[in-house]
Amino acid sequence: MNKLNRILMLGAVAAAVAVPAYAQTQPQGTQPQGSTQAAQTAQTDDAAKNKLYEDFLAARKAWKAEPNGPAGAEKYKAAYDLAKQYADKYGSANDEYANYVKKFVADYDTYQKASRRAQLEPMIKEKKYAEAFALGKELLAENPNDLATLYLLSFGAINATTAKDEQYNAEAIGYAKKALQLMEQGKTFVEGTPIPQKDEKLALLNYGLGLFTRKSAPSESAGYFLKALQYNSALKSDAQTYGLLAQGYESEYESVAKDYADKYKDPAAAETPEGKAAKEKVDAVTDRLIDAYARAVAYAGTNATFNAVKPTWMERLTELYKYRHEGSDAGLQELIAGITSKPLPAVTASQPQATTSAQTPSTSN
Repeated sequence: MNKLNRILMLGAVAAAVAVPAYAQTQPQGTQPQGSTQAAQTAQTDDAAKNKLYEDFLAARKAWKAEPNGPAGAEKYKAAYDLAKQYADKYGSANDEYANYVKKFVADYDTYQKASRRAQLEPMIKEKKYAEAFALGKELLAENPNDLATLYLLSFGAINATTAKDEQYNAEAIGYAKKALQLMEQGKTFVEGTPIPQKDEKLALLNYGLGLFTRKSAPSESAGYFLKALQYNSALKSDAQTYGLLAQGYESEYESVAKDYADKYKDPAAAETPEGKAAKEKVDAVTDRLIDAYARAVAYAGTNATFNAVKPTWMERLTELYKYRHEGSDAGLQELIAGITSKPLPAVTASQPQATTSAQTPSTSN
């Protein structure tokens, strides 16, 4: 995961809210015609309306005097509460006073949402995943297409899973898929601004899906890891990613190898068209496994981070390579040395034929 540390997180969302200047005049009540009682009621209502508006203006003035002070947030909220009362009671008037108050309320709501979302990244950095996912659910309930939140939650789940905390995987699958869908549709984090390091982010989201599904759907996870490696990102030279890709292929290999062993034990059956087709499936998956393990070993190099797992990769690679080369490992080191300069084989690609032994090697745990 050392390569992943280079991948930049999305910066915190700015929350600047501009409040327009507004005339400090009071709305004038209109004296209705009718009974004295009706007139008195109207006057009382106008007085309450004017008083509420005056209180709002005073609260707004107190906030504007020191918006970034220690009590700035509290003063802003106080002005908002009064504006909300006015908008709820008199907003239907649709005059300049009501319209300004309603805009103040809308601006505050926008500010609050942006402020709450800005808390998400620090929570993830501090590994407060439970708090981050709780806040993320609230934000997405308000805006299901909030790409920044979807991406940050996916990133947080990747970090948690890497630290052996997999409780967010099922939830994060939906977030990562939605984020990828929105990005493919042209959605950006900030409207009108291209996504910075877009390939890195697309690769990371696919990598995350591979992590989240590697236990529940190993073969599916291989597809995600393979897609992640198609982008120009740090993952292309990350040994661990190729090791995970190989693990995904192992599930497919186990399936086709067992099917071949069960159905074509008899040499005559193995020579039938069906038997040969089944054998080709085994060989094709084997070749993809060899490629993935060879890349994992090559990129691991002498990096001490992979000292524990590299021998396991090498052992499995040697077993598979010998299976495809009549029990010989001649040429294996040359394969490893040159593998990183070759393109990744496609999952559906037809693999070159090779002479093989009658037995298929077992999968390793």
